[in-house]
Amino acid sequence: MLCLIVGFGGVVLGAETMNMKWSGFGTYLLSPMLAILICCGMVLIFSTRVDAVLRRLPSAVTVISELVRTGTLVVFAHALVLYLALRWLGIEEPLTRTALALALCWALGVLVNRTPLSPYLTGLPARRSPRTPAPASSAAPRR
Repeated sequence: MLCLIVGFGGVVLGAETMNMKWSGFGTYLLSPMLAILICCGMVLIFSTRVDAVLRRLPSAVTVISELVRTGTLVVFAHALVLYLALRWLGIEEPLTRTALALALCWALGVLVNRTPLSPYLTGLPARRSPRTPAPASSAAPRR
């Protein structure tokens, strides 16, 4: 929690935020350090407290696991969806475009993960349903 307080505190006190997409690295040395603190704090919170809550909710774990499997496709497709939402649909509200991009990319990712194209588009073996485990590897077992 201390990592998050220090990280966000630095931003609130005026350190420039990073935007690596546009080569904006913020305040020299300070912004990368604050970003590292924020990331470490998030990892620590999600790997302890949030994980403890999710262990009591198996249905939430199933949904989250399914959405995590779509990560590669979401990373590659979200920029296109954001662009098309702005240019073709004229949606200028950032929250609406973000929600649209996540919903479309997650839905597309879940569908793609159930097709034979899954290994080529996401790097993961195809699945039939969220509860069906991925096929085992044909590699020989380790000894």
